[in-house]
Amino acid sequence: FFFFLVRLSFEMLRHRPDILFTPGHVEPLIQPRATVMMVHDVAAWRIPRAYSLFDRWYTLSLTMKACEKNPVILTPSFFTKQELEKLLLERKVARKAEMLVIPHGHVSREKVSDATPLLARYGIDENTRYIICVGRIEYKKNIDTILAAFEKLKATSPEHTTLKLVLAGKPGVGYADIQKLIDIHPYRTDVIETGWLSESDLSYMLLHARVLVFASRYEGFGFPVLEALDLGVPVIATEGMGLEEVGGTCAAYVPATDSERIAAEIQKFMSLSSVDRLEFGLRAHTHASHFLWTRAAEETYASLTRAYEIAEGS
Repeated sequence: FFFFLVRLSFEMLRHRPDILFTPGHVEPLIQPRATVMMVHDVAAWRIPRAYSLFDRWYTLSLTMKACEKNPVILTPSFFTKQELEKLLLERKVARKAEMLVIPHGHVSREKVSDATPLLARYGIDENTRYIICVGRIEYKKNIDTILAAFEKLKATSPEHTTLKLVLAGKPGVGYADIQKLIDIHPYRTDVIETGWLSESDLSYMLLHARVLVFASRYEGFGFPVLEALDLGVPVIATEGMGLEEVGGTCAAYVPATDSERIAAEIQKFMSLSSVDRLEFGLRAHTHASHFLWTRAAEETYASLTRAYEIAEGS
């Protein structure tokens, strides 16, 4: 908070740049006219329960202010662009900025050579079948509904008696309530919390998962979807948001709060034959490879140039 608003503003006075690019939701109070900001989502507006009062004010007020004065605003998906336009209309913000959509890129993750110690840490081995959720364990990530779907799947499918649910991420907003749900879950011993994982560890956990469930209540993009598809892992994601632009036809989409649909889609992917899974993996990897950071960099550079041209012409 103080770095962006105060320290970076001081730096703008001392060494004012021609162009400032902030890849997050916040900018300094003092900045050059050619400033470009990336708005990843407006979740603080759509699901205020997932944010503190301060965080809602901080992120939304700075985002709206940037739209009023910046020449260019970037979003990673058309969904986020549309949502941002709705926010500005509701709050009656006079938008000055041009809005450009630049999808993020993806780099294939490292794979650890020997993951036996990693798996043993969580009481599983290479033969253990598990579903994985990646991201903070919080209300926004819809962990409560995913836990309910896991219970339905275990209770109605005898072949899944040894199936595990791996929650890979650190606690977030609303974790205390989720922890209570985990503690009373009928399959508590099959729910594994890993905490934060390094990139190499997460790569292996994804690689050997049967399905990634990323049924978040709100997402503007969704890196875990790309990461899983790159490794050939089937994905279940939330419909009606930016995840559909990321997963394309390689993911199944469900309503965020429909635990029965989530369970049904998990069952479909779990039932894939080895041949079908291999075919899916090749198609999914090809899809993920289209999200290039080189392309994102080129388009971002063009947006910075555009912002400078607009600022100089004003």
